[in-house]
Amino acid sequence: MKLISFILNLPWTIVGLVLVLLSLPLSLAVSRKPFAFIFKVRSFWWYSWLPGQKGIRALVNGSVVQLGPTADEKDLAHELIHVQQYEREPFIHPFLYTIESLTKGYSDNKYEVEAYSKSGSRYITS
Repeated sequence: MKLISFILNLPWTIVGLVLVLLSLPLSLAVSRKPFAFIFKVRSFWWYSWLPGQKGIRALVNGSVVQLGPTADEKDLAHELIHVQQYEREPFIHPFLYTIESLTKGYSDNKYEVEAYSKSGSRYITS
């Protein structure tokens, strides 16, 4: 099942790899459980122009995690939970996440609530 999820999420993983290049990668690590490519990146300059996105520390697309300069271990744990969500809802997860955010907002998005509660990371407004 994990292989099927990985294959179905390949389009999102490819998008993630392209975004890593835009973010100026500094280093790469690999997580086995869940399987993910973890990149430390220099900046999210391409994302921070969106309203409300100035304080972004990390993000995930498919099996690609990007950790910005201010990210810590709890942020990594948070993003790996999002990778698990992609595995549970292959291909369709970004659509479900977006609908959840549009209807409930970021802080009440069930995917964010799960990731924050399981990782111990915290939401910081800038």
